[in-house]
Amino acid sequence: QAVLLNSRINQLRSTPFSSLFPVNNFVEFDNNPGFYYKIDIKHTDQSFTTIYSDNSTDFKLITIEIRHGPGEELVKILSDTFVISNII
Repeated sequence: QAVLLNSRINQLRSTPFSSLFPVNNFVEFDNNPGFYYKIDIKHTDQSFTTIYSDNSTDFKLITIEIRHGPGEELVKILSDTFVISNII
């Protein structure tokens, strides 16, 4: 799970800001059957404390969750939260 989590984070960090979209339901990895991921994206401000419902900010607060199996019965969900900015 940790390897898949880090791989997905690196992939998201290399994706253009405007091309980052949430994945609202768990989706199975193509090359890793039995492992699933979900991506939550919220717009935030520079303090990373306020969440906005529109796309008016240059910061995306991203939470990614990796699950092994159909639920959390056997292995807990592994997750990480980070910020990606549109500021160059």
